[in-house]
Amino acid sequence: MLVRRFDIGKADRKIAIRGFSSVSDGYGGTTDTEVDLITPWAMKLPITSVRDLISAELVFTDTVQYLIRWRSDFEPLKDMKIVDAGKEYSINGVVEIQASKRCWLLIAKINT
Repeated sequence: MLVRRFDIGKADRKIAIRGFSSVSDGYGGTTDTEVDLITPWAMKLPITSVRDLISAELVFTDTVQYLIRWRSDFEPLKDMKIVDAGKEYSINGVVEIQASKRCWLLIAKINT
């Protein structure tokens, strides 16, 4: 899908983008903890399914795409996760869209 213009009015779901943060463990070391980095409004784009035939079984790989508004203080990375309505997705791809309003296209796969 080619995005020509990101209409913020169609961003109808609040998602959380999670990453890891180092936290002191109290003993001089650190522990990596998963935290919500931002909770933007997003527009969910249609899910696509790729069917692979492995050992006579159909395996469905569900991917979903989200559009979020571009921010100067945040850049999504592939090792981050998206949480939407209680479901967790791993980000597989990030595309910065240069249009009349800049946005990020996040391509993610559901974690099972």
